[in-house]
Amino acid sequence: MTLTTRALIIAGAYFIITALALHFVPNPDGFDVLAALSGTIGAVGTLVTYYIFRREPNRKNSFIFLNFGFFFILLAISPHASVFSRLFNTFNQYSSFFTFQYLTSVFYFVLTAAIGYLVIDTLFREAATIVKYGVVLGLVGLLFVSYFSPIYLNSKYLYATSDIKDFSTISRGIKQLEGEGVKEITPELVANRISLPAWRGEENIGTLHEAAEINRIRQVAPYFEGNNFVLLVYKPLFLAVTYMNVACVFLILLFFGYQYRKDPPQGAYIEKIAFVFLPYASLEILHNYGYVLSIEFDIYVQLHNVGLYLTLANLLLILLFFSLRLSFISSIKGEFYEQELVSDFEHISRWRDSIDNLVVRYFLDPKTFHGRLLAPREAKSKA
Repeated sequence: MTLTTRALIIAGAYFIITALALHFVPNPDGFDVLAALSGTIGAVGTLVTYYIFRREPNRKNSFIFLNFGFFFILLAISPHASVFSRLFNTFNQYSSFFTFQYLTSVFYFVLTAAIGYLVIDTLFREAATIVKYGVVLGLVGLLFVSYFSPIYLNSKYLYATSDIKDFSTISRGIKQLEGEGVKEITPELVANRISLPAWRGEENIGTLHEAAEINRIRQVAPYFEGNNFVLLVYKPLFLAVTYMNVACVFLILLFFGYQYRKDPPQGAYIEKIAFVFLPYASLEILHNYGYVLSIEFDIYVQLHNVGLYLTLANLLLILLFFSLRLSFISSIKGEFYEQELVSDFEHISRWRDSIDNLVVRYFLDPKTFHGRLLAPREAKSKA
């Protein structure tokens, strides 16, 4: 059985199983089909990265693909984790909530770490693998702790933020007025019934004066409509995710900046894999920061669904370049090139495919970019 046949069987079986699971235990947000498709890409991507890891001629490169393998694994299990968490809601009403917040945090840690390792491997090519992992885990771990530690120190932290506390206080004021039979409830009337704290971050530093209190009530008021409250709950989580993706974009730009300046030897398609993660991380910034800025949940869901189609297209592109990498290293030509790159990288010219040739021919001046990024490096004579 060929690898392509295996991939098609896995993709078909995974999609059918996931679609059935999501049909019988539907997602209330309505992301079922998109979740099944992204999970299918994750399942096939897991298979592809597994074979790249096994066949990679350069042992050091294999760890790059091992890291991205975990990214695909998490992408594949996300829909099923969501299904199981909703089943367990009968026993624990916070089951879906816990699954979502922790799976989300781990997913973006793995993504940032995978991209970070690729960059560190490029910057410090000859360093020991354990040193590279140490640097990556140190840097990405610091970001992770900075942004996600609150939800690990307090599993219900998202229900205990300053926004939620103000929401609860304002809600009590509104209920009190409703109990008194007030028909037209205004921010001024609510302010007369409650006292809102002044916050510095999540620290209570005093009490708001009347004008500031009324303004705060107006800010929170839209979240009482429909399901808008959900936006307020997950706002800190999605802001943290936004920051992690900003870090991914920075790392990818650093990767290409170094590639341009130093032109280090690099395995085939690795640059393109790094490049296609740039729009992926950028789209994630738009999705998640859009969530942070939204106050209408239904409108956000509609826009988010449209954005997810772009993300799915990007994921297919990512999967394509991983598949091309596997196809290349599985060929005699590719295996020879990668082995030469390991043993004598200073004297081997840069490998270029039809995409590179197209870009160089129509968008770049080969003379200007000689020895940079897409242009081939001249082979040097051995001493």
